[in-house]
Amino acid sequence: MSFLCVDSKGKNTTGKPVEWIREIKVKYNPPYTKGEKEIIELETNAPNAKILYTTDGSNPRENGGVYDGEIEIPAGTKFIQAVAVNEKLGIYSEPLQIEIKNKKFEIDKDKKLEIIEPTMYNSTAETFNGLEELEEFDASISGITLGISNNENNMVNEFIELSMGGFNIDSPKLLESQLESIIGNFFNGKDFEVNLSINKIIFKIGADFERWVSGKKENIENYKDVIRQ
Repeated sequence: MSFLCVDSKGKNTTGKPVEWIREIKVKYNPPYTKGEKEIIELETNAPNAKILYTTDGSNPRENGGVYDGEIEIPAGTKFIQAVAVNEKLGIYSEPLQIEIKNKKFEIDKDKKLEIIEPTMYNSTAETFNGLEELEEFDASISGITLGISNNENNMVNEFIELSMGGFNIDSPKLLESQLESIIGNFFNGKDFEVNLSINKIIFKIGADFERWVSGKKENIENYKDVIRQ
C-alpha cells in the first residue's frame, strides 16, 4: 500500500509527493517430524500482522484460519497456503504456497538405530547442547574428534585436538565432563571455541531417534540416507 505525505494544515512548505511503502511478508520454516505428526511453523516480518492459512487448497484471505502456533499437517495435504494481514492498515502480503510432499520414509521404533555419517557441532554452545541432548535420549557415540582453540592472541594460536576411535562412549555426559576438565585446566580465563565431530551416533531404539529429531525441529526424511537399522 502507498501513502502520500501531505501538509494538510499548510504550516510547512510542501515539496514533491513522497510515497511510503510498507511491505509485509509471511515466511515458513521447513516441516519437521514430531512423533507421528508432521509440523510446520509460519512467521511474519510485521509485529501487528496476523497470519491466515488453509490446508485444503482454498484461498486463505477468504477461508483462512488464524495461525496461533505450530500447524499439524493433515494427512493427504498437498499445499498449505498462507497470507499475512495488517487489518488496521488494510495491507496484505503476497500469498505463500507451500508444497507438502508425501512422507514415505519410516523407521522401526523398537529396533536399534545408527547414524553412520558424521554429525558436526561447530560452536561451543552447539557442542555442549548436542552432548546433553544425546545423553537425554540415551544415545552412545563413537569416532570422536574434539577441538578447542584460543584465538585471543594473534601471535599464538593455542589449541587442543583430541581424537577417540575404536570404542563406544556409552554416556555422552562423560565426554562433556572431560571437556569441562580440559577447558578448566588449559583455557581458564581465556576466550575459546569448541567444535565436535561424531562419526557414529547409536540410539537403543528408533523411538529415541524420533524424539531426538523432533527436539531439533528437523524432518526425519533428512536422515533417510544416513541411518542404519
